[in-house]
Order: sequence, then C-alpha cells, then structure tokens
Amino acid sequence: ANNEGGRHNPGPEKGMEVPDFGPYADRDWPGPEKGFAAIMNNIDRDIGRILDELKTQGLEDDTIVMFSSDNGPHQEGGHHMEFFNSNGRLRGMKRDLYEGGIRVPMIVRGPSRIRAGVVSDRLSGFQDVLPTLAGFAGAAVPKNADGISLVPELTGRGSQRNHDFLYWEFSEQQG
Repeated sequence: ANNEGGRHNPGPEKGMEVPDFGPYADRDWPGPEKGFAAIMNNIDRDIGRILDELKTQGLEDDTIVMFSSDNGPHQEGGHHMEFFNSNGRLRGMKRDLYEGGIRVPMIVRGPSRIRAGVVSDRLSGFQDVLPTLAGFAGAAVPKNADGISLVPELTGRGSQRNHDFLYWEFSEQQG
C-alpha cells in the first residue's frame, strides 16, 4: 500500500513511513491525514530545492521539469480522500476507471521552450512522456512507443495529434 500513515496507521497496512508530521504534528487530524499533508509539504519543499539548484547551475532555462501522479487518491492505510477533498468534483479513486481514479494534473516547466501559464485539458497518458521529451531533445522515438509527443500543445507551435484511444486495465479487479 502507498499510504502515508506509517507506524501511526491504525490498520494492518503500514505503507510508507513519514519521517515526522512536521507543521501538522499538532493538528487534530488522524495520523494518515497528517502524514499525507507532511508528504505534500515535503514534496513541495524538495521540488523547490531542485528548481533552485537548476537556477544556481545555470540550467533552469534548458531543463524540462515534469511533475504528475500515477492515479487519483486512495483509501488505503486509514486514509480518507474526503478529508482534504482530494478529488474535488471527480467521481472515483485509485483503481477506478472513473475520472477520479485516472485523471491527474501534470505540471510541465521549461522556461525557454514551454509557454508559461497555459492550462490544457488535452487527454494524455504517461506513455506520452517519452515522445514529448524526445521531441524537445530532438531525439528519435522508438517505433514501438505507444505515446504521442505533446510538444505542439506545450509550445503552441504546430498541430497537436490526438490519441485514437486510451486504454487502462486493472487485472487486480479482474477487469
């Protein structure tokens, strides 16, 4: 399980261990929710450190940074997705084929190549990361790659291809 409760989880699943609950330690929240908030805080801090280091090294403008998630929120390890309204208006959660299970944001940053502040509802998947990064690098995409390059969408230059279809399978649920 990938819960954030660790040793503070009342259930049998222990999942990842959060070093500490940081600024959320004294909140009147269940342990798994404190852990979730602490992990989000740590991720935010560490991404900031990476971006600062790219700037320090003079690599900020020439580096593409992508940040996303592999699925919607979960209910494992004592975590309740309603606590932080993790899915907003979307139905479903991790391991569901509803939008709440598979629709996640992706943030892409590349100051010298990508238009800042653009929001897109383009349907894509992780299979598009390789062709997109290859497109930015000027590298060839393997012929057996399933994804499409999102470079036109991200730069506003050229015509963006669409997927003919996207496919998900969850063998854990025999579906």
